[in-house]
Amino acid sequence: MNNEKGFNLETLYGYVSAAKVKLYEGWIRRNISEILLNMDEERISEAEKWINEAITADSENGTLFELGRDYSVYYTILIRKGEESQAQESLHRAMDIFKNCGADGWVKKYE
Repeated sequence: MNNEKGFNLETLYGYVSAAKVKLYEGWIRRNISEILLNMDEERISEAEKWINEAITADSENGTLFELGRDYSVYYTILIRKGEESQAQESLHRAMDIFKNCGADGWVKKYE
């Protein structure tokens, strides 16, 4: 979050293949996406790639709450890219998922 760039991304990427629990597949990818997004604006495309992988993993694994969080990060990426209408769709999708999970606090956060 403080624009620190002095770490090895390859080490970070290694955690993806090291994860043996399906629950963490999307979580790790989402966190990598957020790290890239906060490093600098030049990494938005790479952050988008990772969040799309997180969405796929959490959709396949049925981890709905994590999927909602994925879509909220995707919203941020789309806003930074200037894609307002797609960003709103992503935010609404996240809110619908949070509602279905009973995560009312997360719904209020994004309202």
